[in-house]
Amino acid sequence: MSLRDLLPPGTFDEISKELENKNRAAVRTDVCPVCKKTVAKDATNRFRPFCSEKCRTIDLGAWASGDYCVQGKTIEEDPTTDSLKDADYSDRF
Repeated sequence: MSLRDLLPPGTFDEISKELENKNRAAVRTDVCPVCKKTVAKDATNRFRPFCSEKCRTIDLGAWASGDYCVQGKTIEEDPTTDSLKDADYSDRF
């Protein structure tokens, strides 16, 4: 005798579909920032957030070549303040 036999007709199938949906929802996915493929967000993906080593290398190359940058204001030196090169740190050594 199985669990299916003990439950009212159709209940076992409803329960199994519900569990499948919960399991499917439990697998979190993300999108590779380079090629836009779907990628599993779990510890088994050693290249995350990328889908492969190739995409990871492409992204690293883009950072290294200056294709990406962090926006911000340009820092201008204030002539009224001492710069680090003029400071005397001889007492600290």
